[in-house]
Amino acid sequence: MLPRIWRLNLLAVATLAVAAVLEAWPLPVWLAPWQPRWLAAMLIFWCFAYPGKISFALAWLFGLISDLFAGSWLGVHVISYCAVAFLSARFYRTLQLSAPLQKIFPAGLLLAGHLAYLHLVSLLFFQFNPGLEHWYSWLSSMLVWPFLCLLLVPLQRWNDNGPGMP
Repeated sequence: MLPRIWRLNLLAVATLAVAAVLEAWPLPVWLAPWQPRWLAAMLIFWCFAYPGKISFALAWLFGLISDLFAGSWLGVHVISYCAVAFLSARFYRTLQLSAPLQKIFPAGLLLAGHLAYLHLVSLLFFQFNPGLEHWYSWLSSMLVWPFLCLLLVPLQRWNDNGPGMP
């Protein structure tokens, strides 16, 4: 049986890998602006659940993977995901007693900060204004958040209790 911290890391890496695949999954042109930010939302969930145990190395690694998938400059998503992980862990104490569904407002603020940073980079370095369509993914991420919590809270409890325990 694996120690608890190894189970947590394997669980976090597996769910973040699934989120990376979902984020890279091609959608039809009319639906592409509405694609949720799966990696950022999943990273926020795990940082809220285990603030000291989900490391910046995971945020950095999946930020690099996201940069490679998106074809953007290396480091754009890395900085954003590391900032999201830091702020999620930093404000954990204020959210410690909140239910996962009550964390939708702070998660929304963190996702908005992530998208605002990506928007700013697009404007400054690429001279490209993605417009309001850039923010559709924020709205879809907020609509997905309750379902993400419903799927991941049992995995979190399984990790806390250990396999084979109720």
